[in-house]
Amino acid sequence: MNRETRRKKQAGQILVESIVGISVALMGLLGVLTLLTSSYAYTQSAGQRFVATYLAAEGIEVVRSMVDKNYVDNQPWNRGIFPEVPYAVNFDSQNLTPVSGVDPLLYDPATGIFRSDIYGTSEGATPFRRIVEISYPEENLNEMIVISRVSWATKGEDNDVVLEDHFFDWRISP
Repeated sequence: MNRETRRKKQAGQILVESIVGISVALMGLLGVLTLLTSSYAYTQSAGQRFVATYLAAEGIEVVRSMVDKNYVDNQPWNRGIFPEVPYAVNFDSQNLTPVSGVDPLLYDPATGIFRSDIYGTSEGATPFRRIVEISYPEENLNEMIVISRVSWATKGEDNDVVLEDHFFDWRISP
């Protein structure tokens, strides 16, 4: 083999090695980018579930606050809390607002507060929707079941968090 042929053969081998090296590097880089993208999506999903859980807990706490206020005011423990109607609530609600549909919660970044959209405005709308449902079991009228449901959609997928709590008229005499 002469010198010229050997040089061409080495140049071809270097070209093949370069293509293989670049391919391996690109596959590694694509793997890292895929991992970062998935990690971001999971983090965002976990954050939304975290917010939804606290919004659902807030719905229950509003009803608990009303029961406590009724006690302090020496009123019937469940005054103003009617069953079988979905309600919209805010963290500072003094009474429950019946709703026919479920409107998005609004977020005010200045205060960090979520509010029900009971006034028909959509400024600061979030994907979260919350309703609170009340029921009284027939076998125990001194018990109230409160279900707070927060739902939201991300990328065409419906999500929801449902929390349930039971309140009792503990002032009953035996």
